[in-house]
Formats: sequence, C-alpha cells, structure tokens
Amino acid sequence: MTTIGVTELRAQLKGVLERVKQGEEFTITQNDRVVAALVHPSRLELRITTPSTAAAEELVAALAHARQDLPERGQGIEPARAEAMVAELRAERDSWD
Repeated sequence: MTTIGVTELRAQLKGVLERVKQGEEFTITQNDRVVAALVHPSRLELRITTPSTAAAEELVAALAHARQDLPERGQGIEPARAEAMVAELRAERDSWD
C-alpha cells in the first residue's frame, strides 16, 4: 500500500484515482498520522466478506426461505403438519446421541 500525504493527494488526485482504478491502494496521512485508506470498492468488498459474513448471509437466506412455510398470521398449522415437525425434531435430537 502506497502512503501519500493529504497535500500531495490534493495535488495529484486525478492520477491517484487512476492508479486506484488499476488496483493500487493508498494510505492517506495527515501530519504523519494515518487518517484514511483509498481502495477500489471491489477490493473493499473482498476484505469485508469473511467466512463469518458468508455464513451469516447463508443463515439469512435460510430464514427467509423458512419464513415462506409459515402459516398466515392468526391461523394455526394443521395437526398433521405439527406432528411431522415434532417427529423431525425428535429424530434430529435422537441423532445427537
């Protein structure tokens, strides 16, 4: 990552942005302290996406899919469906042993 001061960045902004488009990353400093980083958005997304965020996205998708199977608000589920759900839960629980 290339380090560049704020004053230099102002003077060379157009060129720096072209370099960022090509994939280069910059650390921006002010008074010798790092204040920001300049990266292409596609590279930033890669840094943000981690195994835990991917797992969270999968969980959200699974919950959205499961929500489709819920009965309308105010309506109960049919007894046969309730018994099937209880049987599935018991079978899953018994498989833990």
